[in-house]
Amino acid sequence: MKRIITLIIATLCLVLPLSAKAINIENYNTLNLAEILAAEEIEPAFDEYKENDKQVIIYLFRGQGCTFCRGFLEYLNKIYEDEGDKFKVVSFETWKDSNNNELLHETAEFMEVPNLEKLGVPFIVIGDKFFPGFTEEAYGDAVLEAINEEYEKDPEDRYDVFEEMEKAPEKGTSSVGLGGIILIDLIAVAIVIIYDTIRFNKLQDEVRQLASKKNK
Repeated sequence: MKRIITLIIATLCLVLPLSAKAINIENYNTLNLAEILAAEEIEPAFDEYKENDKQVIIYLFRGQGCTFCRGFLEYLNKIYEDEGDKFKVVSFETWKDSNNNELLHETAEFMEVPNLEKLGVPFIVIGDKFFPGFTEEAYGDAVLEAINEEYEKDPEDRYDVFEEMEKAPEKGTSSVGLGGIILIDLIAVAIVIIYDTIRFNKLQDEVRQLASKKNK
């Protein structure tokens, strides 16, 4: 009986989802747009950098001194006067910070970025869209379109990759719904009932055999 119970518990552990890995960006070293511009010694095209909860978050994985990362920052700096009220930046420096670099790869894998072995920076995430690299000619219009598309949504309806990563079970685990859990429980109960019935019938047979021997 103990073996059956152990088997049932092990089966439930395999099919039920494990807790998701917590992704809290507050635990990582980040910079906002004004801070990155200062770090890269880029003169800001604005007098004051303002952030609020209505703005779209641009997640930027970068490397300090990266030429293409700098190009993206210069692009944001250029459009800030007209579009700056729509977005804010959360930047992760990955060349010197191993935790940020690990987060970059986890995020790219979660977003099913192709050719992960060639993943580099800048890696830009806006809503559910990502941009693996940047030149204004290639991605400028697409980045602005992604910002505007997200900005038109209610803030609570926007896609946040880190919130989605936190909700998802860790890779390698399987998940079953409530119906599946109930079915597994019913099967487990049925196994126990069958086992107990067989054992009870066996004990009854043994009692009859003993009684028969005494009568003889």
